[in-house]
Amino acid sequence: MNAFWAVPADTLLERLATAPGGLSSEEARRRLDRSRGSRLQGRRKAGTLGLLLGQFKSPIILLLLLAAGLSLFLREATDAAIVLAIVLASGLLGFWQEHGAARAVDKLLALVRVGVRVLRDGV
Repeated sequence: MNAFWAVPADTLLERLATAPGGLSSEEARRRLDRSRGSRLQGRRKAGTLGLLLGQFKSPIILLLLLAAGLSLFLREATDAAIVLAIVLASGLLGFWQEHGAARAVDKLLALVRVGVRVLRDGV
């Protein structure tokens, strides 16, 4: 299939089932009603706590937590404390970076406004 900008206008109008004067208001309403269920939903934002807890879901972190637990079981409290400190520092650093990135994306999305001009009933 050709890119939409390379398709002749009359072919594109035919594919979209429209005319040079645009859609009628009734046809636009009908198409909108028909497509409501297939709209893209916005991404659900994770709360601060969810973002923090998400840092501890990776397999390597879980493995390190298991190692810390094993160290505690073997009465190696120093080793367990070192591993837990590393896991905590890693989780907090990951949270800080991800939280900052999410805020930056939110700021960028606030700048972007999508608009479109349409023809309805020839106007």
